[in-house]
Order: sequence, then C-alpha cells, then structure tokens
Amino acid sequence: MKYIITEEDLKKRSHGVFFDSVNVDFLLFIKKEKELNNPFLSDTNIKQLESNTLKNIKSSIYSFGILGIVSLSYGLYVFFTFAPRVAINLYTQFPLIENGSISIVLGLSLIVGCAYSYSKRKDILTAKVKSKIIEHLKKIQREKSTVTEKKRKNTNLQPKKKRKKRR
Repeated sequence: MKYIITEEDLKKRSHGVFFDSVNVDFLLFIKKEKELNNPFLSDTNIKQLESNTLKNIKSSIYSFGILGIVSLSYGLYVFFTFAPRVAINLYTQFPLIENGSISIVLGLSLIVGCAYSYSKRKDILTAKVKSKIIEHLKKIQREKSTVTEKKRKNTNLQPKKKRKKRR
C-alpha cells in the first residue's frame, strides 16, 4: 500500500484527545482489513481516490489563481485610471481612501498563496488521501462494532415481563 498509516497520523487527526490503546486497536484493525483484502484498500481504489483528490486540489488552486489575476488586474485598472476616492465612515469617523490598493494586495496574496499551494500539492495530497482512508476505515470499524454489540444483546431471547404500575 502506498499510503502507510502510522500512529503519528492518527494522533494528528485526533484533535488533541487520543488514547494509545484506541490507536493500537485501530492499527490492528487496519492490518486485519489488509489481510482480508478489503476492496477499499486495493491499489486501484486508492489510485482512483488519489486522482480525484488531486483533481480537486488542482481545480481549487486554479480557481483561486484566476480570482487573484482578476483582482490584481481590476486593482491596477482602478489605480491607473481613476483619481483616489476619499470617504469618511459616518459611524466611526474613520477616513477611507480607495485607490485600488486593496484589490492589488488581494490579488497578489491570492497569486502567492496559489504558487505556494502548487509547490506543496504532493504533501497536501498525501495528507488528504490518508485522512479519507482513516475516515472510511473508522466508519467500517464502527459498523462492525455495532453489529457485534447487537449480537451480544440478543443472547437472551425471552421477552421482558410487563409490570403493572401502582397508583
């Protein structure tokens, strides 16, 4: 399996509250599922999950990049074509000068953020795929534990006697 889940990965996703015994039990559950050839842990399914996640990451990066370019071009257009507009907020009496600088800064920050995200997309992909695998396996573990609990509860098949209420 390409994405090996370790105890550190479980600690990262536990939101600060974790128990070593629960993590060890979950790691043993993962090993059992691998031995049972769970179709979710097959290479084809993981490749499909990886490609879908990578497609989502790239589309987010591209859409924010396009938004950054549009915002930057609008800010530059306002900066070079119009005179600065001065206004005062009537409630706080705070002056506001609009000359396109906010749009320029927004555009630059979006473009820089997209460039950084594009360079780190492999690390993000690994983290997201591991998270999806862990979430799915925890869901399977919960379902299996509820089935075994129901079997334990149904050992006594005699109906309960109804008691009359005293007034």
